Amino acid sequence: MRSYSSILLVLFSLYSAQSFAQDRSKQQFPFVQTDQTVNQSDEKCLVTDEYTLNIPDVAEDAPKQSYVFVVKNQCNKPVRITHVINSCSCLTTQVPDSLFAPGEEKEVILTFNPYRKMGNVFQEAFIYTDQNDKEASLSLMIQGKVVPSADPYYHFKRNVGVLRFKRKYLNFEFTEPQQWLTERLVCLNSSDREVTISGNIKGEPLPSYIEISSEPKVIAPGQEADIIVKINNKEMPTTFFELIIALDGVDASAADKGLLMKINNKKNKK
Repeated sequence: MRSYSSILLVLFSLYSAQSFAQDRSKQQFPFVQTDQTVNQSDEKCLVTDEYTLNIPDVAEDAPKQSYVFVVKNQCNKPVRITHVINSCSCLTTQVPDSLFAPGEEKEVILTFNPYRKMGNVFQEAFIYTDQNDKEASLSLMIQGKVVPSADPYYHFKRNVGVLRFKRKYLNFEFTEPQQWLTERLVCLNSSDREVTISGNIKGEPLPSYIEISSEPKVIAPGQEADIIVKINNKEMPTTFFELIIALDGVDASAADKGLLMKINNKKNKK
C-alpha cells in the first residue's frame, strides 16, 4: 500500500513540475500570433510624436505619396533597426541609416501607392530592432482615403471611336446546352453627340447567331452604357473560333472600331 502511494506521489510531482515549467515557458516566451505584433513589455527606445498620421485624400490615379515620421532613440544605448514588415505591398518604408545612437533622431519615410486601393486606408509599418527579434519595437500608421480619379476616362482606357471601354474583348464559353449566352461590356460616350450602335463583320451583316445592342439604345454624350452581345450556340458553325465585330456609328476607321470575340462551345451539339 505504501509503495502504491509513493508511486502516485511521484507521478503527481512530475506532472506538477511539468505544468509549472510549461506555464513559466509561456511567461518567458509569450505567444506571438503574427510577425506584426508590437512589443509592449520591453523598454521602448524608439519613439515618435505621432504614431498615426491622418493623410489628406489621395486620388486613385495619383503618384506614390510619401509621409515622414521623426523617430528618436530615447535610450542611453544604441539601437539598430533589423527589418520592417509592411501591412501591404502598396507600402514601403525607408530608413536612411538603421543605427540610432543614444538620443539621435532620424526620419522614417512611409511611401504609399494608391493604385487600386479605393476607399479607406489603414496601412502600417512594423519596425523590428535588435532589442527584440520576436515582436516589433515600433509601429507607424497612415490612415486616410483613396478617392476616385478626377479624370472621367481613367477607367475607360480603350477607344472604339468615340466610345471608351474598360476592355475590348468578350469571352463566350458554353458549358451547358443553352441556346443563348449573353456578355456585356461597359462603355462611355466621350463625344458631344448621341451614339446609336450596330455591328458588322468585315463589312457584312452579322450572322443570325450573333446579336448586338446597347442599353440604353441611344447613348447620350458623357453617358455610360452596356454593349450587349448575344450568341446562339445551336446555330454556330464551329465549336471554337475568334472574330472581330466592328461597331457602326462610333466615328472610327475600320481598324479602330473592333471588338474581339472568343467563342468556345464545350458542349457537343445535339
